[in-house]
Amino acid sequence: MKPSKLFFVLIPYILFSACRKETSNSTIHQPSEYSSEVAIEWINLERFLVRTTPGFTAPVAARVYAYTSLALYESVVAGIPENKSYSGLINGYQRTGIPVLETSASYNWELVVNACMSSVMKQFFKTASLSNLDSIFLLEKKYVDKNLSSDQTEILRSVNYGRQVADAIFNYAKSDGQENAHLNNFPDYNLPNSPWSWKSTNMNNHRPLQPYWGSVRPFLSVDTAYNPIFIPQDFSTDPASLYYSQANEVYNQSSNQDLETMNVVKFWNDEDGETSTPAGHSLSILTSILKNENENLAKAAEVYSRIGMALHDAYVASWKIKYTYNRIRPETYIKQYIDPNYTTLLETDPSPEFPCSHAVQIAAVVSAMDVLYGSNYSVTVSNDNKKMMVNAECQPRSFSTLYQLLYEQIHSRLLGGFNLWGSIELSIYQGNLIGRNFVYIDLKK
Repeated sequence: MKPSKLFFVLIPYILFSACRKETSNSTIHQPSEYSSEVAIEWINLERFLVRTTPGFTAPVAARVYAYTSLALYESVVAGIPENKSYSGLINGYQRTGIPVLETSASYNWELVVNACMSSVMKQFFKTASLSNLDSIFLLEKKYVDKNLSSDQTEILRSVNYGRQVADAIFNYAKSDGQENAHLNNFPDYNLPNSPWSWKSTNMNNHRPLQPYWGSVRPFLSVDTAYNPIFIPQDFSTDPASLYYSQANEVYNQSSNQDLETMNVVKFWNDEDGETSTPAGHSLSILTSILKNENENLAKAAEVYSRIGMALHDAYVASWKIKYTYNRIRPETYIKQYIDPNYTTLLETDPSPEFPCSHAVQIAAVVSAMDVLYGSNYSVTVSNDNKKMMVNAECQPRSFSTLYQLLYEQIHSRLLGGFNLWGSIELSIYQGNLIGRNFVYIDLKK
């Protein structure tokens, strides 16, 4: 039997420890005494893995971001005296399989997180390329090497604890039945046939993306309980109707665009398979704020977990509505009722138009960060589209407030010909509710 890569990662610990005396009076530290760098590096690697591993479409990626962010928090919460676990606070989660901390024993929380995130990502990204799996190994090794001078017993205790947390969270994740969702993004689905129903705009794929995703377990049941209040506008082909007017607005604003407008559309498109998806883009915005605030490991883990789970629920809730109403995309409507020669700048998403999931997820993130950091927060945002890295549309964009960022992102969906403004407005409201729900989960003892 071949030794695992973890064995080779831990060899330096064992050899180094054998050559020195072991200390028995290690100082007990808390997660708040550690830098958030280890958490940030693992989230950034995860975004890269989503971008470069086939099958991690927007809703599937949001789920994985959520569970890894939860694992991050649960790996350190026992060391935060004033905080408690999400056990019993989110659907189906009990903190089972995770041992209690050893009394009066020291833990290296950087190594706990390192072992946890490495282990959980290897389980979520089993189909990643060998080079991507090596990226996981190398990042884990980086923090192992950094802590070579630590006490051997503390090292092994920390690594084992982190791996046990990872296993517990992965088992919890598997209980939603979506472990292999990335392998089947376009299952069979009987589309309704009516004038207002979605029709594929892709000649090579006529199936919709993840049509059953609305049945996936949310973390908070209330996030999907709101759905009955979100109803699309009445469909109409009458030129005097509101629906026609809004479709015509899309037509006018998405046609004959200048270079800057096209750059905005491309910057926020977050195409599956080319970027870390909209949820990954949102996590990069959060990461920039955590860096600006110089947040410690404890705080970063908590914030990542709140935002990560909000992103998952944003997709579950919006997807449930999408396949309740199966609404036609503006591109199809415009070609049929306004201009048969109409084309969009980019390919339209393979899912129904209402609601706008991009708007739901970014509204959830901004509403949560508004509570945590205030809306008057200036931020510079980058794009990770691997096809456009050297082009102008991928250059960082700066915003003086989070709501300025929110407006540009959601407006890009209209400019791209993807969504009606009425749909976008309701989607913002839906996202606001979801984001606030996660911010107000009480994690204090």
